[in-house]
This record gives sequence, C-alpha cells and structure tokens, in this order.
Amino acid sequence: MKRFLFTFFIFSFAFQLSSQRISKQQQEKLASALSLVSRYYVDSIQENKVIESAIVGMLESLDPHSKYLSAKTVKGFNENFSGGFVGIGVQFQIVKDTITVVRTMTGTPAEKVGVLPNDKFIQIEDTLVAGVGIQYSDITKKLRGKKGTPVNVKIKRGRQKELIDFRIIRDKIPLNSVDASYMVTDKIGYIRIDLFGAKTHQEFINALQKL
Repeated sequence: MKRFLFTFFIFSFAFQLSSQRISKQQQEKLASALSLVSRYYVDSIQENKVIESAIVGMLESLDPHSKYLSAKTVKGFNENFSGGFVGIGVQFQIVKDTITVVRTMTGTPAEKVGVLPNDKFIQIEDTLVAGVGIQYSDITKKLRGKKGTPVNVKIKRGRQKELIDFRIIRDKIPLNSVDASYMVTDKIGYIRIDLFGAKTHQEFINALQKL
C-alpha cells in the first residue's frame, strides 16, 4: 500500500509539473530518482520525509528567501499571529544555513539586550545552530519557553572576530500590528503597521478612528 501511495505521488507530481515550463526530460529525471529511492534503498524510508526534503532542496536552490514551510511550522506561525507567544522577540530567516536576525521587535527582551538586525546566531545554550541544517521549528523550540527563564546565545556580528554572548530573559511577546499612529498635519495622518496578523485589520480601524 505504501509503495502504491509513493508511486501515485510521483505520477501526480509529474502531472502537475507538465503544466509548467519544465521539460519532459527533467520531469522524468525527478520521477526516476524518487522511484529508485523507493525501490532500491537499503532500508525502509519515511516517504513523507523524503518528499519534504526534496521540496526543501528545490527551494534552497533558488534564492535565500524561498523557503518551504511544513504544516507543523505553518500551524505555529498561525498560532503566533493570533495573539502572541513567550520568547525573545526576534524575526529571523535561515540564510546559508545560518539563523540571521531580520529585526528585533520593539520593547522585547532581544531589543533590550542589544541584539541587532543581521546578527547571526551561532550557538543557543550548548547547541551549535549554524551550519548544521537546523529547521525553523527547532529554532523556535530553543528560543521559546516559560516567561522569566533565561536563554544564552552566542552571536556573530559583522566582521567582529569574537562572538558576542547574550543572556536573554524570555517574556510575553505581544503581536501588535500597529506600532504608531498620529496626525502629521491637520489633513495627513500616519499609521505604521509593524507586522501582519489576525488582528491587523481591527487594529488599523481602531487607530484610524483615533486620529
């Protein structure tokens, strides 16, 4: 039954590719590779893991901003956007297998201790996290925890040779979309949306009504 499902996936995947600008030869190459792994690998395989790894590899070959998010990861993002979480307050991307800070959220523990955009996480507690194929879900598990508990990280900053040690105390990270709102002139209002989440629309309406 498993072999049938795996073969069905290959057929379905190839069918979907046929409508895109991918040559028949390249489609057959991919389908053949998946089929050979399924048939001849020395041990049993986790089909879902193999397929997801293939998708990750495809997207990583494009550019640093193309990423595959598993259902588990998306679920975590959706939970975050619904209200908040306990953590350190950084937005990050994995660039060349390294956790790179995109920004620190205003008023959060990470901002307070001095974490900056483009800082690179090398170690979290005693675990090396750079160059080891770490996933988004693994990072969030390490950075989050109970409110008031510490997390120790080592960060590489720019061209500095020495790593920077940070001890960051986890706290509740509210996900407020509207960061600022005020009247610039009598006729011009300014509303700054910091991030998008489940409550963005209502926060914007509330801010607009208060201008």
